[in-house]
Amino acid sequence: MIGARCGVILLVVLGAISGCNGNAPVGSYCNVPSFFGRIEDAADLSQCKAGDIVRTFEPKLYCDFKYQTTVMRGEIVYCVYVGKRRDIRKLKEAAKGNE
Repeated sequence: MIGARCGVILLVVLGAISGCNGNAPVGSYCNVPSFFGRIEDAADLSQCKAGDIVRTFEPKLYCDFKYQTTVMRGEIVYCVYVGKRRDIRKLKEAAKGNE
């Protein structure tokens, strides 16, 4: 029963993220083989490609914000993967430059 409910939730999330227009990503859900299934836990990020749907606790590092993100249970975010892990130092420098 729990597995079916999780499958339904995943389908709803994927549908919400993919959108209904022609600009929707063409990737699929990138299932990271770990206990939590988060992209942060991936030993090799090459298994996920840009445009895939990923699960993360760090959306600023992995999400492409040109597309919708979906937050589940307050902290787990499903989003479109930007294709690489962003450098946190560059993000902080950019934020300081915008102040």
